Amino acid sequence: MPGKPKDKLQYLEGINELDFPFLIGDILTQHFNHRNVKIVDGTGDGKRDVFSINLRGEEVVTQCKFHYDFNKTSGTRETDEIVIALNKFKCSNGFFCTSGKLSPQSKREYLDNYPDFDLKWLEGHEIVDIVLETPILRKIWFKGEKIHLLKNSVSIPFIVRKLPQDVSFPLEKLPELNLDEGTEIRINEKSLYTPNQFRPFNSLDIRNSGSHFGSVFAFEAVLNGNVYLNSIDRLKTEVLKVLVSQISQTLESEYIAVRFGIPYFTDNKDLYRRYKIEKFSLPINSETFILRNSEIIKEYDFLIGLSNHWERPERIHMSQLNDFCFYNKENDLALYIYYSCVAQEDLHPHVTRQMEVDKIIWKKSLFLTGDVGIQQYFEDYPPNKVYSFGPNAELACWMHPRPMMYSADISEFEKSLFHEEFEGEKKKLLEYAESLSLDCVDWEKASKIAALNDEDPFPNDPETSYRIVDILEEFHTIPSPIKPDKREFIFECVWKISSHDDKSFESRINKFSDRMDDMKITEKLNFTIDNGVSGLIYLRVAYTPEFIVHLSTSENLDNLTVEVKEVFNEVEQCLSESFSETKRATNFYWLAELGVFLSRIEKD
Repeated sequence: MPGKPKDKLQYLEGINELDFPFLIGDILTQHFNHRNVKIVDGTGDGKRDVFSINLRGEEVVTQCKFHYDFNKTSGTRETDEIVIALNKFKCSNGFFCTSGKLSPQSKREYLDNYPDFDLKWLEGHEIVDIVLETPILRKIWFKGEKIHLLKNSVSIPFIVRKLPQDVSFPLEKLPELNLDEGTEIRINEKSLYTPNQFRPFNSLDIRNSGSHFGSVFAFEAVLNGNVYLNSIDRLKTEVLKVLVSQISQTLESEYIAVRFGIPYFTDNKDLYRRYKIEKFSLPINSETFILRNSEIIKEYDFLIGLSNHWERPERIHMSQLNDFCFYNKENDLALYIYYSCVAQEDLHPHVTRQMEVDKIIWKKSLFLTGDVGIQQYFEDYPPNKVYSFGPNAELACWMHPRPMMYSADISEFEKSLFHEEFEGEKKKLLEYAESLSLDCVDWEKASKIAALNDEDPFPNDPETSYRIVDILEEFHTIPSPIKPDKREFIFECVWKISSHDDKSFESRINKFSDRMDDMKITEKLNFTIDNGVSGLIYLRVAYTPEFIVHLSTSENLDNLTVEVKEVFNEVEQCLSESFSETKRATNFYWLAELGVFLSRIEKD
């Protein structure tokens, strides 16, 4: 904001020492993108501390020093106190914020005397600049040429759902809440909102949703009065605490999910309308919390939270993210977690684009129908897939080869898609089909026949799958509340079993296979033999167990530990009977063959 620093200080005349730390808290949240902002009591001399976490995930201590004389200069004695606070709380990141000024000497000493700390400051005129240049802070803190806490009305929509049934959960009575003096809270029931107010949103089945013409029924928490930005997190906490106490019965095989939508400012005249008009949404994302057995768990932690027994890879390259997994050093096991959900076009455009690519592939493919056993006519060029077509007929499919690389532009891709060898064989197949009186059908009819065989290539609600790395980096794109039955846990163990020069390998692996066929767990196992580049032969065994749907990922992993150990121990016992040199080598394999450093390898 243009102007002399001393002239800007007049805008602070409306603020007081009680509201000043809350203003700083809102600046940390909105301007510096800090999270988990908490204001704690000070010593009563104008100082209060603010705790927060910055964009790097580091803890930050901010000390607020308020002076009614905005021209007053804070000296070294005052700025030294932030370093005392940092040492006290064992933190290396500090802010000193004052409604006045800092002397040039105190600024130099502030930076030069404490090289081990990351120290910043805000003076009064800088605070004015930030407030006036940030629309959301102006809405809360500025009116009538003065910075002060305004009286506002903010609505926070929220839905309450019972899972894994995925149905709306009725509240017997609406929560009664108190927050701060000067703030009134009211909870309204069953207001109508657009789904975008909860995005990314996992809509209920229409029979269970109680939705109305594409809208969402939700509860609404309304804050009236002295509302600052960080009031919203505190209100959410209070709502969750009251809901936990109301849901007193033990949910043995289910839990409650509470999803808070995007908060927004409302006019008083709109507060009693049943259909809500979100006029000015706050820059706060939707988020979901899990309530179970008097616990409040963030949905992210419910889905991906793990115990200390599972660790991320110590080193992994961007090109290796498909092999990203968690590692259990004690048992030398790798763990993959997958989560599947219905794709939403605005959140998962790659799924929509892939279906467009697939349609072009199907358009260029060949589909013939005939009596059952149609593939017997095409032994020299067998179809890629055969589907049942009524009781006495079948559909044979020859799919156009998919290129390894192609244009991102769909129309350009369609123009350029041509495989000379396939087109030549396709022409011969059509001539031969005509001599056999077989019918050629178009791709649209073929896709419907595939759908009748439970393999719909173009479903109305396609699914997308998140790997561990996707969940960690793109959790904000997962429609919520999550469906707990859509998780999948895959454990993998790798053994060194032989070498490339083993002439008896085939007979020994066949004996192992025969032994495994007698085990009940075989159907849940997947076996892969890998002839490693180092001259060794590895056996990769993946195990996909059943799990308890209503439990968190962490709880399920704790419950599955014994079962998984027993399964892999049984596999290892069978292996050792055929391969006496068998040695468990998951960590070794990941590094030697995949280049992924799961954990530091200890020398024998």
